[in-house]
Amino acid sequence: MELFQEQLKSEPFWMLIGCILMNRSKWKSVEPVLGTIRKRWPTPEALAAVPYETLIKVVAPVGIQSRKTLNILEFAEMWVILPPANAEEVYMMPGCGEYASDSWRIFVEENTSVRPSDSILKHYLEKKRSC
Repeated sequence: MELFQEQLKSEPFWMLIGCILMNRSKWKSVEPVLGTIRKRWPTPEALAAVPYETLIKVVAPVGIQSRKTLNILEFAEMWVILPPANAEEVYMMPGCGEYASDSWRIFVEENTSVRPSDSILKHYLEKKRSC
């Protein structure tokens, strides 16, 4: 099973947007929403400029849309000003916590010594370490 982070590791901005959308959601509902966002606003700058009222309608299918929309817009604005350089900086970004930070460590930094609390990331690393 390939995780979305693996697919997007060369595009860390979009990987982290995926992490924000995944909060209390399933990839099955997040994938089409992320695809729509990427198609309509293909750059961090374009996404940062989207009106809240427009983006919330796109984010609605994944739930917690008010919070996620706000986090996405604030995240995109911060990314445009100064993208994170490491997992610690990711953790400080709007909407990004341990899951996003661990995803950055595992997939962007290729650090397999991470001890995530997320069960899917844990399983992924256990499988990777056993190969």
